[in-house]
Amino acid sequence: MLAASTSSHLGFMLLAIGAGYPGAAAAHLLAHAFMKSSLFLGSGIWQQAYGKTSFAAISNSAKKFTTSYILFAIAAIALSGIPPLIGYYSKDAVLAAGLKSDSEYWYFVAAAMGALLTAFYMGRALQLLRQPADSTPKQVVGKKIMLAGMGTIIAIVLGGGFILKPVVKFMHLKMPHSTTAIITGLIVAVAGLLTGWLVFNKAFKGKWAEFIRDNYQVAGGYHNLVVLPVMKLSEAAFKLEKVIRKIVFIIGDFFYSLSKTIFKLDEYILQLIKGIGNSNLRLSRLSRVFDESGIEETVIALADFIRGSGRQGRKLQSGMVHREMMWSMIGFTCFMIIMIFLNL
Repeated sequence: MLAASTSSHLGFMLLAIGAGYPGAAAAHLLAHAFMKSSLFLGSGIWQQAYGKTSFAAISNSAKKFTTSYILFAIAAIALSGIPPLIGYYSKDAVLAAGLKSDSEYWYFVAAAMGALLTAFYMGRALQLLRQPADSTPKQVVGKKIMLAGMGTIIAIVLGGGFILKPVVKFMHLKMPHSTTAIITGLIVAVAGLLTGWLVFNKAFKGKWAEFIRDNYQVAGGYHNLVVLPVMKLSEAAFKLEKVIRKIVFIIGDFFYSLSKTIFKLDEYILQLIKGIGNSNLRLSRLSRVFDESGIEETVIALADFIRGSGRQGRKLQSGMVHREMMWSMIGFTCFMIIMIFLNL
């Protein structure tokens, strides 16, 4: 019940934001935090004592745990919106926000219905906790500490409404005010509490009661409309993740192999370059040995010989006719002698 109530009041805050008054939502957020903390602390004491959370098991808590029940009741009445408790100020701010919104009738009616239902189930819970229980409570460990914490929070619930508006103003927000909202809030709070208190032993029957107990299920409810689609989506995402992971690993392996091949090729090229460098170094050393062994002097001497032979050849060409004729006869005579010897 308390968990569902928390969801309900989160919707209450969102309604105020939708109406254009985030200050009202902020006020109810603060007030709701203290009221619901008190309620959960009280239920925690009874859960520890009885080991269960159903009303049938813990319903005798009002008699067995009187102090915690009184503190729980103060928080429940505050959540219903009874003055001067903190919930009265924040709830009326939300009602006023709904009344001042552009869609004032729908927002205001929704807020008033939420306030009425809150008071109703709080009144019913307080009466159910006064009935005989199916089980016997045991000693609660740390009960005094929990009661001390609960009492501290209840002190804020009792007097926090007077500082709620300055706190919201400090946040640079404002809480709307409306006399109609105040009167309506008081009416629905009192009506809800009295109705819930008086019908505690009436069992709700019929299709509407079943519809409410099943958490207002339409088309299979939350399970079919939200849980199953999300599960299907998560399964599809998981399969897609496996495929993507496989592709990533394949690509990773490919580039890893490619990098290994490139690394080996780099080593081969490096060795080749190193070999060429060593060969050039050896050739340079051999060339230096040849230079040091006199090859350069030999080449120079050969060039000088050819140059000298050329000079001597130029001397044979004096330009004198009788000398040229003499050398011609000498050459012809030598040629004839060679031919005679060859024929013999």
